[in-house]
Amino acid sequence: MALPKFAFFDGKIVPYSEAKVGLLTHALNYGTGCFAGIRAYWNAKEEELFVFRGNDHFVRFLESTRLLSMEIPFSAEGLVGNLIGLLRRERLREDCYIRPLAFLSDETIGVRLHGLKASLSIVAFPFGKYLDREEGAHLTISSWRRIDDNVIPPRGKISGGYVNSALAKTDAQTAASTTRSCSTHKGRSARRPFPTCSSFGGAKSSLPRRPTASWKASLAERS
Repeated sequence: MALPKFAFFDGKIVPYSEAKVGLLTHALNYGTGCFAGIRAYWNAKEEELFVFRGNDHFVRFLESTRLLSMEIPFSAEGLVGNLIGLLRRERLREDCYIRPLAFLSDETIGVRLHGLKASLSIVAFPFGKYLDREEGAHLTISSWRRIDDNVIPPRGKISGGYVNSALAKTDAQTAASTTRSCSTHKGRSARRPFPTCSSFGGAKSSLPRRPTASWKASLAERS
C-alpha cells in the first residue's frame, strides 16, 4: 500500500512522516480511539474528486468521539473543509480512501477515558476494491460472536472493538472464505468486515454497485 504524502494532524497539514505518536500513547496501548472510513471517487470526465457523503460520515465520527468522552474542536462541516484542503495537497487523481482518526494521545499508563487529551488526524491514499471479488464472495459464519452494545458500543467505530472483526476475518480466511458474518448473543447474523452493506435475495448475496458520477455529484462535496 502506498503511504500518504501528507496528514491533517492536530489542526494542520503536515508531511506524513512528521505525524508521529509515542509508544506509550494511550490509544496504542488500550484501543481508546475511533475512526471513520470514507471513499472518494475520481471522475475523469470532469477531472474532479468526489467525496461520498463526507458530512454524514463526519457526523457519525463525532458521535463516536462522544462515546469515548473526547472533546474535538471541530464541527462536521469544519472537518469536511480540512479534508478538502488535505485532498488538494495530495493531488489525488484516482479513487481513494480517507481515514479520520481520533485518539487519546497522552503518553500514560492507566485504563480510563476521563482527564486525557484527544488528538485528531486525517489521511487519504489511493485505494481500489476492498475485496478482490465483489461478486460471488464466499461468506461463512464465524465462531467468534459480535460484541454486545453494553460491552463496546458497535454503533461507534471504536478502534479497540475492531479486534472482534479482526479475529472473525482471520477465522474466515483461514477457512478459505472471502469474508465472515458474526452472530449476536441471540444467534442473529450481524456485521461483516467490509465497508458496504450486502443485500440478500434467496440464497445469493451481492454488493452494491459502484456509484455513478451523477449519484456522486448529488451526494458529495467537491474537492
